[in-house]
Amino acid sequence: TLPHLAGPTEITAFLGSVRQVLAPGGHLLLQILNYGRILDRDIRQLPPLVTPQLEFRRSYAPRLAGQATTGLLFRTELHIRETGTTSTAVTELYPIRPENLIRLLEDAGFRNIRTSGSWTGANFEMAESFMLVVDAEKP
Repeated sequence: TLPHLAGPTEITAFLGSVRQVLAPGGHLLLQILNYGRILDRDIRQLPPLVTPQLEFRRSYAPRLAGQATTGLLFRTELHIRETGTTSTAVTELYPIRPENLIRLLEDAGFRNIRTSGSWTGANFEMAESFMLVVDAEKP
């Protein structure tokens, strides 16, 4: 996903690669969490994903000022009920804000960029939307 890339330079390179393989009039559809909301509200934990087979917990910890990067530490814990095993991992994410993603898409040559707050087309609300869905067209 985009937040797993190291920052604007890698995201720009990825978006440029996508644009190269799209036909004129082609669309890039993507969905990321609304990192603007996560950062502004200092959200540290996402709702767990629970099924009869597993439980997946996700949390964030900010990198401190002065450290090498300014990303978020993304901690995951996956518990498999059948085996009783739990796996944990920590990875750094680049929390791209919606307005920055739109700018990078424009810089990469995409046009007619539309945003929504869900796959059903709900209006995107910076303070409320859990996710950001983007539809960007290659002219």
